[in-house]
Amino acid sequence: MASGLLSVIINPISGRGSARKLPERFERLAREVGMTVDMRLTQREGHAKELAESARQKAAVVACAGGDGTINEVVNGLGAGGPPLLLVPTGTGNALAREVGAHADPVRYAASLRERRTVTRDLGRLHDGRLFAGLVGAGFEAECVRVYKEVRTGSIGRFQYVKLMGGFMWRAIADSDFQTLQLTTDLPSPPVPLASWVLLAISPVFGGPVRFLPHANPNDGLLDALVMRDRVRLYSVLRMLVLGLIHQTRLSSKVDFVTSTHVRLDAHEPDGRPVPYQVDGDFAGYLPIEVEMLPGALTLVAPR
Repeated sequence: MASGLLSVIINPISGRGSARKLPERFERLAREVGMTVDMRLTQREGHAKELAESARQKAAVVACAGGDGTINEVVNGLGAGGPPLLLVPTGTGNALAREVGAHADPVRYAASLRERRTVTRDLGRLHDGRLFAGLVGAGFEAECVRVYKEVRTGSIGRFQYVKLMGGFMWRAIADSDFQTLQLTTDLPSPPVPLASWVLLAISPVFGGPVRFLPHANPNDGLLDALVMRDRVRLYSVLRMLVLGLIHQTRLSSKVDFVTSTHVRLDAHEPDGRPVPYQVDGDFAGYLPIEVEMLPGALTLVAPR
């Protein structure tokens, strides 16, 4: 693997634009491991996916410098079973990169490239073919993401992100008291109660230190679902955040946990409101959706 083409995809506005400083570090990495390098900067939403699609057949390794949204685009461009992906986190959340221990400095991957060290993990695939490596959320939490996408412009720092999300959560509590989310699975299990919001996770990482599904295993071929039965109220949201921070959501009597390899998620709100869903932190549309697991479909360059 320490030969051939290193294709680099950089989102220059990710985080506070720190990714702009990375080209020289990628060039040094390529020199140290004896690879040629092709560097591309994204110019618009969806561009990272296009660049990854182009790199899939010619690159020995594809590197992505960006946040969760950029990484999701690259994963979708490479597809299941694509070339190894090297992650350099420059976003605000960096959920997948944080989970796998990705390096912010590309040069620190030199030993892994020389020694051809990789790790694999599961991917999820939605009914429309979209892949994800972290999680899908529907209901309250997805409404927060939807509103955030509406108002965000340009790069954003972590403190500003937290401040904005606090306002969006307050707005979503008032606007997303959904009550009819219905999860069905392909594995034998008791009927799952109707819910106000649902998380479908491959990764245990939600955002920062929060772990709503700390037991999720990205290498077991199973999708872990959290089904929240409680009404969306300020108290119930704060309680779940606290339990997520201490990684003890199983203590809640209002939550059900389900594992499966294929799920369908529907909703039929009495007032006809559509229920939003998000994919790896990006608003993606409205229910219904179906999700299936693709075991071991993503290969990453090992950070260590």
